[in-house]
Amino acid sequence: MTVDMAEALGVTAELEALGVDPTDADPRAWAADHGIAAVVLRLVERLRRGAAAPKWAWPGCDVAEADHESKPATSGTCMPGGDRRGKWTQTWKLLGPLREDRLALVIGPTKRGKTAWALGMAEGAAASNHAAPVLYVSAELGEHEVAARLLAMRAAVKVPWSGILRGQYDSGDVDLAGALLCKECPALYVWTPSTHERDGDTLRKRVAMVSAAHDHAPVLVVLDYLQRFTPPGTNEIRLAVRDVSGGLRELTRPGRRPPYPWWPQDVLWPGACAVVLSSAPRTMYETLGTSNCVLKADTDTLEGAGKECGELEYDATIVAVLTSDPPDPAKDARTGIFRVVVCRDGQPGHVPMAFHGSQGKWTERVRK
Repeated sequence: MTVDMAEALGVTAELEALGVDPTDADPRAWAADHGIAAVVLRLVERLRRGAAAPKWAWPGCDVAEADHESKPATSGTCMPGGDRRGKWTQTWKLLGPLREDRLALVIGPTKRGKTAWALGMAEGAAASNHAAPVLYVSAELGEHEVAARLLAMRAAVKVPWSGILRGQYDSGDVDLAGALLCKECPALYVWTPSTHERDGDTLRKRVAMVSAAHDHAPVLVVLDYLQRFTPPGTNEIRLAVRDVSGGLRELTRPGRRPPYPWWPQDVLWPGACAVVLSSAPRTMYETLGTSNCVLKADTDTLEGAGKECGELEYDATIVAVLTSDPPDPAKDARTGIFRVVVCRDGQPGHVPMAFHGSQGKWTERVRK
């Protein structure tokens, strides 16, 4: 069946839904679609819309600042002007804005603040660009805890997110934080999938739904965390992780039309940006145990520090390690570090950070 025949019969979408490429039965059509002229044309079309393509900034930063390298990093914990979320200007200078066709893998040991970092990043990205949707996917927390953590990050008076869940808070302050969150992040979405929804196919469909709700714009997907995103009864976690990893890389790449009946026939997939959290195996706990250990560790060791996620490490355009020191009752915040060990379109580096555990918030520290 040729492409023209498939279109005439109205079965193009059905064939794609079955995983059948209509061009597979038409050698000339396949060759034309993959010829250098077609490839260059798709690149030119992408570059033409480049200035208007959605971008997401790191918390507290300006997505309109295109030349991030000319913007100086701010020293210290940046919380001026009542911005209680803090500004990740050093992270911005290191990595620039988040765009479609980027896949970032962030590895960290358990109970060191990965979820708080991901939530802060997602909320900051959503606040930076109302036209660019953000989908936060939590396979660990329920939606009420996600909401409580977001409110605690924004509250003017320090309040633990656990206190908000228990109803122990200043209602006026938290109500204001909630109103501002909804106003400033209208395109932030939260999905807490059931165990039966944790597979690559369902993830791709949910991301496509968010994209369709925003005129088929690229979506920033934040997945917390990879090893929990496996279907029930899975005996081989590595294979399940590989399936999700492959789906995530497909999501980021602009290209073929998604195989859903509600997706327009003439609209190609716009691509996405994915930030994926990964746990670390126990064998890496000592290496990732403190900020100083992470700073001194060699790059090869850190690049392979994720738990059973080798496929994603190869596919990722950014690989980073995040950790904080063990809690100290005498200190309000834990010393932390965000170290980028792989960056295909930039340079590796690190950002000194601080983790405010009770509020579930990360801020940048003074670079010594």
